[in-house]
Amino acid sequence: ERAGNEIVTSQGVLEKDIKLSKDRAIGFLLQMFKFLVSQGYLGHIRYLLDSTCPPLLSASPSPPTQLAECLYDLITRPLHLINLTQDTEYRQLVLEQMARQLLCVELSEPMTLFVLPALSADPQFPLRPLLHLLNSRKLPSTTWLLYSVLVLDHHLTFNTESELIDYLQVLAQLTKNFGQLLTPPSHEDDDDDDSDTEVVDN
Repeated sequence: ERAGNEIVTSQGVLEKDIKLSKDRAIGFLLQMFKFLVSQGYLGHIRYLLDSTCPPLLSASPSPPTQLAECLYDLITRPLHLINLTQDTEYRQLVLEQMARQLLCVELSEPMTLFVLPALSADPQFPLRPLLHLLNSRKLPSTTWLLYSVLVLDHHLTFNTESELIDYLQVLAQLTKNFGQLLTPPSHEDDDDDDSDTEVVDN
C-alpha cells in the first residue's frame, strides 16, 4: 500500500526508480505539494490520524502504530521539502496551512501526545521559517498555537539576532491576551451604580 504513495511523493524513489535528476524530482514535488496543500491536504491527513490513532497514555515521538507512522510521514514530506528549495511561495503556503490546519485549532490527543513531540524531535522540521512566518502573517492567536510553539521550540537555538527577535515577537503576540484574561474587572461601572443610588440627606 505504501509503494504507490512512495512513487508519487518520495524524492528518493523519483530519483532512483523513475530516474529523475535531483532538481527535477524536487521541482515535481514542489508543484504537487503546492496543489495538495492548497486543497486542504494537511487537514485531511490530520483527520485520518485523529480518526484511526488508538488512545495514547503519554507523550512520545514514537508512532503508536504503523498507520500512524505512515500518516505522520505524509505530514512531514511537504515540510521537509522546505529545506531543499528557495521557493518562498511554497514555504509560505505550506507553513501557513500547517499553522492553520494543525496548530491553531484545538489539539487532539494524537496531535498533543504524538505529532508535536515527533516534530519537536525532528532535526529537519523547519521551525525557524515557521517562527518567521508567524511573526509576519496574521494568524489566530490561540492557546493551541502557543502550546504548539512552546513544544516545538524545545531544542531551538538561535544563530542570529533576527531569529531571536522572531521568536520573542511570536511569544509576545501569542501571550498578549493573557493579561486581559487576568485583569480584574473594572470598577467604573460599580462607581456609576453607587453614584446613581446615593442617598442625599435632607
